[in-house]
Amino acid sequence: MNAGHRSVTQGGASCLMLTTLRFLSMKIMSSGIFVFFIQNRLPAGFMRQWRPWATTMATNAAARPKIVLSDATVANPLRTAKAGRITAADSLSPAQWRTVAEGAERIARAVLTETGLRTVFHHHCATYVETPSEIAELMARTSTELLGLCLDTGHATYGGGNALELLEQHRDRIDHVHFKDCDPRVAAAAHQHQWDYIQAVRSGVFCELGHGSVDFAAIAVALQRTGYDGWIVVEQDVLPSVGSPAASASRNRAFLRRLAI
Repeated sequence: MNAGHRSVTQGGASCLMLTTLRFLSMKIMSSGIFVFFIQNRLPAGFMRQWRPWATTMATNAAARPKIVLSDATVANPLRTAKAGRITAADSLSPAQWRTVAEGAERIARAVLTETGLRTVFHHHCATYVETPSEIAELMARTSTELLGLCLDTGHATYGGGNALELLEQHRDRIDHVHFKDCDPRVAAAAHQHQWDYIQAVRSGVFCELGHGSVDFAAIAVALQRTGYDGWIVVEQDVLPSVGSPAASASRNRAFLRRLAI
């Protein structure tokens, strides 16, 4: 059951999942890689682990699949504790930024050389690339030819930014988009009570599309106006025992249809 969606993304290697997707005739349009950038350390067996996914995706070149790269989520206790409330004092030093930028380019170059696929960087709460200024810093330090940007509307919002403004600012780097909503009431409670990232997610800060503060209609218009023709991924957090992933996916698809997407 694909709830009306035409493709999927994935965050880990699985032969069973590959077989299932082929059976369902669904495209794999992205695959995620999470790296401890600040420690300048690649995942063990990096290319060996991801080559099966990359090879499978590369066979469907018409879909223009992407490798989605991100700093390791909830890997740093401070960033996890203060996600959604990050200040300039919590960010990286120039030397640390250099390490992160060089690591991201090294992975993107390896992926391109090995598979021909383009890599995009996914800014994410509870990582070192969360706020608008941190996104801008990474983009300024990396090559346009090697590394694109995955705009995530929910993480942009909870990370203290405005997704539409980020789209306009970084449109020339955006090659992949995640549609995710952010509940302003839960976000406000998280700020008031100083919840960590995990508590905020468990409390539903990333709600279903149309139930939060992200202006998807305006974002869709801006993407169309600027000629975006890549994938839009609906990324919905449905925790175990809290709701039905299939029902949530169907409601999100219905919301997108009302936007003519």
